[in-house]
Amino acid sequence: MKRKKPQAPKSLSTASKQLWAAILKDNPSISGAARLKVLQVGLESLDRANSAKAIVDKTGEIVLDRFKQERVNPACAVERDARAQFLQAVKQLALKPNDEHLKPAPVRKRERRA
Repeated sequence: MKRKKPQAPKSLSTASKQLWAAILKDNPSISGAARLKVLQVGLESLDRANSAKAIVDKTGEIVLDRFKQERVNPACAVERDARAQFLQAVKQLALKPNDEHLKPAPVRKRERRA
């Protein structure tokens, strides 16, 4: 009897739901309530990191406090912590970073100044 794949939780974004499906397709060993919960929490953390990144992209990394002093945008810490939680979930599930759906975006090479 073939097992039905669990549906992605409604709390995930569309991109994370697609990632959920791709991860479960490529990693049939991820089954059981505990491992699925780790995956869910990891993808929710990724959504949180992406939301915080959108705020940082919109408002900048430096913001002014109520005394008009420059401060690091609090969303930077949210993004950092949420990404760390996602990466911890990836590590705990033993997913390899070279899996197609986990590959990072290509890094642009910087030109050297003369």
